[in-house]
Amino acid sequence: MIVTSLSALRPASCRAIIVNISTKEVTTLAMSSVLRHSQLPILLIDMQSIDGSWEYFSRMASSEPRIDLYSAPLMKHGYILDRIFKETRDERLLLVDSDLEICDSRIVNQMLEATVEEDVFGAGAIHGPSWLGSAHNLPKNVVLYQERMWIPITMLRVRHIKAALDEGYSFINRWVPNEVTAVPWLSKLLSMRFFVPVIKRIRAECLRGTRSTYHNERPNMVCCDTGADIFCHLKYDKGACFVDYGIDSLTTLAHHYHGVTRRRLNRRDNNATAIDDIMGEVLERLKQEYGIEFEHSSRAR
Repeated sequence: MIVTSLSALRPASCRAIIVNISTKEVTTLAMSSVLRHSQLPILLIDMQSIDGSWEYFSRMASSEPRIDLYSAPLMKHGYILDRIFKETRDERLLLVDSDLEICDSRIVNQMLEATVEEDVFGAGAIHGPSWLGSAHNLPKNVVLYQERMWIPITMLRVRHIKAALDEGYSFINRWVPNEVTAVPWLSKLLSMRFFVPVIKRIRAECLRGTRSTYHNERPNMVCCDTGADIFCHLKYDKGACFVDYGIDSLTTLAHHYHGVTRRRLNRRDNNATAIDDIMGEVLERLKQEYGIEFEHSSRAR
């Protein structure tokens, strides 16, 4: 069914959410795996795809009652997640990246069992805290990656997330300058050097005492990736629980291609997967595991 607003959907105990941006084949793999390994209804949100996704998934939804479609303007991941959680009437949402294939039903069942408890705001895996480095074109031990839920597959209780949003927290990612925290404009100005190749390695350790402490470290800057602000607020300020299975454990039950949509939107992002590099594997998985075949010419451009 095609829906015109998220609030129009009949409330569900739990619903899977997949966001698609012109990655039709990869998203089909993600959706097929949710259909096979869970009984959850699925909401596919398509954001201005140009590869025929809307038409293709409309046909799929017409023959599969568990699938609903919603068209949204193109926006960054954090913005659409804020919108989803503000408008949904569901009790829990299972976020599944469009480039993740669930390979074992236990991954969903475990999360469903864990998130029944009222003091649990989510289940999945915790990502961070850790240091960003050369893979992100940054000097070693300068930018701390803030703790958050592992977004590729995570289940969240809507009530907790709505409360955090109402308090002004957001899924939107941000970079937090941490040089001279008492003088925000100066801290921001000093932190800008890490984006200038010639001077990015200047550490300015004389400013160490002016920095705030994060996880017993005093980084020059903090990266609050998608969901980090909400995660830390609920876990540390509110004392709510997140059931952590560990990324290594989850990736034995699911396969993540890492950043396919991000690379589609920004071809210069080297910390993400180019869709052409995995298309052969994806098409083979669709054919062998789910009996779905795409014509060669249908590959996303």
